Amino acid sequence: MNPLNETLFEEHIAEYLAASPLYNQRKSSQFDIDNLVDKEMLEHFLRAQTITWQRLQNHFPGRETDTVVAEINKLINRGESFLPLFKKGFHIKGARVRLMMPKPVLDGPESANYQLYLNNRFSVVRQMRYSTSVDDRGNELDMCILINGLPLMTFELKNEGTCQNYGHGIYQYRYNRNPVNRMLSWSVKSAHSEHSLCLWQYSSFPLRS
Repeated sequence: MNPLNETLFEEHIAEYLAASPLYNQRKSSQFDIDNLVDKEMLEHFLRAQTITWQRLQNHFPGRETDTVVAEINKLINRGESFLPLFKKGFHIKGARVRLMMPKPVLDGPESANYQLYLNNRFSVVRQMRYSTSVDDRGNELDMCILINGLPLMTFELKNEGTCQNYGHGIYQYRYNRNPVNRMLSWSVKSAHSEHSLCLWQYSSFPLRS
């Protein structure tokens, strides 16, 4: 077997990331394709927002997470970009719902904001199924990074040892994936080989590094 086999490349990246306390490994089957979320990981982060979670319990008992998921999808379907959602969150019944917490610059480790930051969870998912539509049903992305259950980045990994490079990954995204797929249009896409990495969002031309 080629020592640079794509599967080994994939395993190495996933295991390296999962060694961080902010990461874990999840399965594609744990991801709700239609609602673009791993509900278990989203609920973990929602419960860490104690005041928000209490208000959600008061207004939507037993439906706290589903209510947030429905609001996220309503905003996405309305054309909302993921950046404002991750940066600012949104309000439900007067409760501010955060989808992630950046590392505080001024708050100390004992502060509520810092503790919420520590509750962020990046998840690495291998062989991610991303669509239930006829065009893409059954297709898999080599890897996906979620933050608190929501898709952040997707990857096509290529092995230069088998005469493939990042350009083949770009081709896959452009011609073998439905460009209007909700997950692909919302997340950052990446074509990655041993020596090159290209990142882009929506249908813009990828940037090489």
